[in-house]
Amino acid sequence: MSAPGRGRGRGDRGGGGGGGRGRGGGGRGGGGGEGSVPGPPTPTQSSRPTPTQTPLSGPSQQSSPHGTSSPQPRPVSTAGPSTSTELISSQMSTLSLDSSFVKRPDAGGKVGRPIRLYVNFFKMQIPDRTVYHYDVEILPQAQRDRPIPFNRRVFEAWKALPAFNDAQRKLLKLVVYDGRKNFYSIEKLNFNGKEDAGKWDVEVPFEDVEGASVANARKQKLSIAVKQVAIVHLERIHTFLNGRTNEVPRDAIAVIEVLLRERPSAILVSKQSVGGGSFFRQNSPQFPAASLSGGLVVQQGWYQATRMTIQKIVMLNLDVSATSFYPAMKLSEVVAQFLGKSVSQVTPADFQREGIKIAKFLKEVSVKVVFRNSGRLKYKIKALGKEGCDRKVMDIPPEDLEMEGNPFKGKGPSKVTVAEYYKKVYGITLKLPNWPPMLSGANHQIHLPIELVEVLPNQRFIGKLDGPTLADMIKHTAVPPDQRFGRIEEGSNVLHDAQGKALLKSWDVSVEPKPVQVIGRVLDPPRLTSGAGRGRGGGGRGGRGGSAGGAGRGGGGAVVMPQSGQWRLDGAFLKPAVLRRWAILNLDYRLREDAVGKFVEVLMGAMSEKGMVVGQDYPPLVTMGKESIEAALVRANQAAVGKDGGKADLIVVILTDGAYNEVKAVAETTLGLLTQCVLRKNVLSAKFQTAANIALKINTKLGGVNFQLDPEAMIKMHQVFKMSPTKLQEGKQERVLVFGADVTHPPPGAGMGISIAAVTANVDAALYTFGASFRVQQGRTEVIVNLEEMVKQLLNAFKDRGGAGGPPTRLVFYRDGVSEGQFNEVLLREATAIKRALQAMRVSDCKLTFVVINKRHHTRMLPVDPRDRDRSGNTPAGTVVDTDVVHPLYYDFYLTSHAGLQGTSKPSYYHVLLDESRLGSDAMQAFTYNQTYLFARCTRSVSMVPAAYYAHIVAARARCYFPKDFSEQGSQSSSSSAMENLPVLKEEMNKIGMFFV
Repeated sequence: MSAPGRGRGRGDRGGGGGGGRGRGGGGRGGGGGEGSVPGPPTPTQSSRPTPTQTPLSGPSQQSSPHGTSSPQPRPVSTAGPSTSTELISSQMSTLSLDSSFVKRPDAGGKVGRPIRLYVNFFKMQIPDRTVYHYDVEILPQAQRDRPIPFNRRVFEAWKALPAFNDAQRKLLKLVVYDGRKNFYSIEKLNFNGKEDAGKWDVEVPFEDVEGASVANARKQKLSIAVKQVAIVHLERIHTFLNGRTNEVPRDAIAVIEVLLRERPSAILVSKQSVGGGSFFRQNSPQFPAASLSGGLVVQQGWYQATRMTIQKIVMLNLDVSATSFYPAMKLSEVVAQFLGKSVSQVTPADFQREGIKIAKFLKEVSVKVVFRNSGRLKYKIKALGKEGCDRKVMDIPPEDLEMEGNPFKGKGPSKVTVAEYYKKVYGITLKLPNWPPMLSGANHQIHLPIELVEVLPNQRFIGKLDGPTLADMIKHTAVPPDQRFGRIEEGSNVLHDAQGKALLKSWDVSVEPKPVQVIGRVLDPPRLTSGAGRGRGGGGRGGRGGSAGGAGRGGGGAVVMPQSGQWRLDGAFLKPAVLRRWAILNLDYRLREDAVGKFVEVLMGAMSEKGMVVGQDYPPLVTMGKESIEAALVRANQAAVGKDGGKADLIVVILTDGAYNEVKAVAETTLGLLTQCVLRKNVLSAKFQTAANIALKINTKLGGVNFQLDPEAMIKMHQVFKMSPTKLQEGKQERVLVFGADVTHPPPGAGMGISIAAVTANVDAALYTFGASFRVQQGRTEVIVNLEEMVKQLLNAFKDRGGAGGPPTRLVFYRDGVSEGQFNEVLLREATAIKRALQAMRVSDCKLTFVVINKRHHTRMLPVDPRDRDRSGNTPAGTVVDTDVVHPLYYDFYLTSHAGLQGTSKPSYYHVLLDESRLGSDAMQAFTYNQTYLFARCTRSVSMVPAAYYAHIVAARARCYFPKDFSEQGSQSSSSSAMENLPVLKEEMNKIGMFFV
C-alpha cells in the first residue's frame, strides 16, 4: 500500500511511507513526511550532568566497526545472569573494561537460504617483522597544529638533506609518516654514527596558497627533531588473531594504517586533518567536481581502513566516499551560488535578509587576494560586514601611514570607506560596491572586498547539508551496487598504484586485487496480520482515539505475507481508530480552497477505506491570517470542537516553509494538540497513495494499530528466549520489553549546543505501540546521563498499559549511534543504569540483553549471482552475514533487513555486548529481523529495529522544541540554561497513541 519515502525520520510531514533515510533505502527514515552513574567524567561525559527530566513518557499508543582507531575490548565468556545491581556493578568495576563483552555463542547461524556475496573487504598479507617507531617534532612549535600537507613538505625536505649518506637515504625512502608526530621504519636508523636521535635545520620555501613556490620568495627556516621511541612487533597481530592473547595490538595495526595511507596522502586530498581514511581526487579537467546547490561541489574518492576478521587475517575495507567542498573560484560567485542567483542578481537586500547565513557558511574559509602578487596573500574569513563597501568605514592600516608612496602616508590615524581605500591605494574601482566586505583578523580589522578574493582549493564543508543540497549529493553519489563495486576496485588501483604497491612490497605487505566472497543467509520474513475486508468505517460516536467498532472493522483479521521486504495492505487496519473532532489548518495562503478541499476528500477516502471511523462530512478549514502559529492552532481547535469545548482529536496542518518546528513545539509543549503536518506539494498532488501513507500515521497517532505480527509468528518470536519447561507446560510466554535508545548531537561545525537523548519502549505485548522519553544533556555527551529515570518511566508505562500481563521477564536494549571506542563506557554506565531502574521498580527476574546498532560503517555487499539480487540490484531483505568478515572475538553480525530503494543498501551492524538470555545466533537474528516489519508508518521492512528508529525520531522531534541556533550553536553555559528551562510535553500527548510517528 505504502509508497517508499526518503525522509529523515523527522516527523510527520505527510509524504511517503518509505523505509530509508539516505542512499539505498538503507537508513533511518521513512515517512517522508514528518541518578548519576559511577565513574569519573570522561571526554564524552560532562563533569556536571544535571539535566532536568522531561515528562515525555510512553503510555503513548545515529565509526569504525572492528577497526583500529579506537580501543577494542577483550571478551570473556558470559557469566550467569543476575538482576543484582551490586553484582553487575562489581563485575564491571573489578574486571578490566575490555573483559566485559559476551563471546559469540556459536559458529554462526544456520537458518536461512544460503547466498554468496561479494563484500568490499580485500585480504592482506602482513609479515611478522620488527618496525622502529620514531617521534618527529617540527620547531619552533606552532601556536596551533600545522596542516598535515605542510608537515609532509618539511619531512620530505629533511629526508633530502645532504647530511645523509646513500645508505641512510635509501632507508628513508621506505619510512612512512603520519603527517603529525610519528614515522616508522623497517630498519633501525642510526643518525650520526650510532645515535637513534638527532636535530637538523631545514629550509622550505614560503608557498603561495595553492602549494607552489612564490617567485623570489625567501626560505622559511625550521628545525626538525627525531628520536626513536619504541619498537613495534607486527607478529602481535597474528598472535591476537590466533587467539593466543586478548590484547588488541593497536600499535601494530597503527603501523599498517600509516603504511596504507602513505601513497594516497601524497597524490590525493585527505578528508581528515589527522590520520583520515578518506581520500579524494583533486578537482581537475580530467576529474571535475560536480556542482551542488547552495554554493558547494562534491568530490568523489575512496575510504580505506584495516579490519581484523574471524578468518584470522587482516583485511582492507575499501569503499567509495564523497564529500562536499567549497569550489575554488571567486568568492563573489560562491556567494551568488549560495543564494541561488547569478552575481548580477544579488542585491543589498539579499545580504540584509541572509547575511547571517552567508557568514556562517563562509566562516573560517581560506581565500587568496587577486589584486596583488606580493605581501600577504592568504586570509581566513571571520565575518561579513553589515554594510556595503561604499558605506562601510574602516581604519586605515598603520603600515599605510608610514609607507612611501602610499596616498595616506603622514596623514595620521583616520577612517575611510572600504571602496575609497581600494580606489586610492590600489587604483581599483569596485564593481560590486554595495556588497559588504569580508572581514579577517583577530579583531576583524582586515577588510577585503568579496570581488577581490578567491576561495582556495581543497577545503571541505563541514556543516550539515540540508534540502536541495542534500538531494543533489544523493543524486550524485547513489549508484547501484554493481557500479559501486566497480568504483571500489578502481579505488584499489588508484590508492595503491604501482609506486604504492612497490612501497608495500618493500615492507612485505600485500593486498589482494579482488574483494572477498562470503556465504550469507537470507532469512524468511514473518507473517503479518491486518484487518480483514475492505469496508468503510462505520458510525458510532466513540471517544478520542478509540478503536472503531461495528461495520468496517472486518472479521478476525487477514494474513499478510511480505515479499522482498514489502507488502500490500489491501484490507482495513488491524485496529482502526476513530477520528471525530478534527480540523484543517492551512498555513500557506497561496493554496486555493478548492485544492485543499480536493486533498481532504482524498484523505478522508483513504482513512475510511482502512476502516477508520471519520466523523463530519467535511472538517472545518481554518486559514492562517496575520497571527501567530499558536493563535492559528487555537482557532483550528475551536473550529474542531465547537461549543463542546476541549481538545480536538487531530489538527491537520498544511505547512509553509520553515513552520514545522514551531508547529510541533507549540502544539506539543504549549497546547497539547495532536497534529499531522502535510507538505504543500502533497496537497496539490492529492494522490491517493500519499493520502494512504498519511493515514498510516494518523491511525497510529490516534491509538490504532495498522498491522502486527501474525499470532503464530509472535509465538515463535517469544520462543527464542528458551522458556523453562514449567512455563511451556503452563502455556505462558515471556513478557518481552524492547528498548531503543539514541543520542543526537549538534551537527558538525556547530558549537557545543545541546545533545538530546531519547529512549523508547513497547507498552504492549505485540511490540507495536511504543512510549518515549527524552532528556537534554551537555553537548556531545554520548552516554545517556539520566537513563535510570527514563527506564523507570517506561517501565511504568509498560505496567500502566497492561504490557503483557505483568512486569517484563526479558529486556532487550538496542542502542544506536555508539562507536566502537565508546562500547566499554556505554555498556558500563548504561547497563548499570538499567539494572538500577529494574531494582527500583522491584522487577526481580528480568534478563538483560544489550545490543549496539552501528550504521556508520563502510561495509557493502553484492550478491555474486545476479539472480539473487533484488529489483534494485541489492542484497535481498533478510540477508545476514555472521562469518568471515565479522570480528574475531565480538558477538556481531550484519543484517540487511530492508529492500533497496536507491543506490547501494547499507546493512545494519549489530554488536551484542551483554546477553543474559544467552540467545544463539539464529535466535538473536530472527528476533531482530522480525521486528523490522513492525514500523508503523510504512508497509516495508526498515533498516533497523523500530525501537531504535523511533528513538531517533523522538530525539529529532525534541530538537524542534528549541530554537535552531540555540540547539545547534549554544555554549556549554546556554546548554545548562536549557536544562533548567526545559520544554515540557503536555500530558495529553501521551494518553492515546504514538504522537511522534
